[in-house]
Amino acid sequence: MLGPLSALHQLNPDEHSLGLVKNFRLTAEPQYVSVTQGLNNNVVMSVNSSDGLSASMEVYEYTTRNAAYAAGLDGSNSVWDIDSRILTIRSAPAANQVVLVGDWRPLFTAGDFAFLQQGTGDVVHIGKILSAVASGADTLITLAAGYEIPVSVVFKAGDRFGRVLPIKLGEDGPEPALCAKAVGILADGMPFTILFPKIKISSGFSASFSTENFSNIPFGFKPQSCVPGDPFYDDYELASAVLMAGTGLMAPAAPPNYAVLTGRLAGGSAVLLRGKREDGSHVNLLGKTSL
Repeated sequence: MLGPLSALHQLNPDEHSLGLVKNFRLTAEPQYVSVTQGLNNNVVMSVNSSDGLSASMEVYEYTTRNAAYAAGLDGSNSVWDIDSRILTIRSAPAANQVVLVGDWRPLFTAGDFAFLQQGTGDVVHIGKILSAVASGADTLITLAAGYEIPVSVVFKAGDRFGRVLPIKLGEDGPEPALCAKAVGILADGMPFTILFPKIKISSGFSASFSTENFSNIPFGFKPQSCVPGDPFYDDYELASAVLMAGTGLMAPAAPPNYAVLTGRLAGGSAVLLRGKREDGSHVNLLGKTSL
């Protein structure tokens, strides 16, 4: 899970998960500065100069948010939350106009990018939306000048249309500081949680087209130490990763409910049956026995 620095303790799968992730690894390769002496340069003292922490994983869901993170952008921004549902076109489009089945005007604004696709094949046109207006019960999309459908490309009724976001690679800009959380479950069900108060994405974006196996984004990031003024600096100070580990010992089971029989067990004598409810309260039942 990834998010802005201030969300470290609010990270949750519903809002911040990267989806299907496999082979998460956190490794430490400390670096040392050593002092040597003698002809053989024997090491007599060394000082740890770097923790050498790095994390890597395989991310299998090519969402806009994951692609933005992998490209070194701030994927925690809400700009990446788009409604990218796939719609159906009503009829063969004109050069710059497409009619969609149903009223989908709220999904589109001028300047949005969209795709047209022949079925589920690789014939795809990317265009920029000029307007989206009602056409009876349907939606008429007009494409901006310069983004018209090529004459040689033919689309038909039933082909697909949807909104896409441009993720610009290679641009100069501020590098976002993010936080991360990784959760693993041990064999006994105990959670093993690793918090990263501050990270920088170090590698990730990869686009490969293969028919032999599922592709993935080889994601990697470098944990960093917080500085005064960063969220949660008071809690974790210079720690670049925090292991939240427990003993894994199970709490003792609650004592079973019990019943106590008191009284003289003579013919027709009174007895007191005392029991314990699940909420811990007691109940007394008075009766007779013929034992």
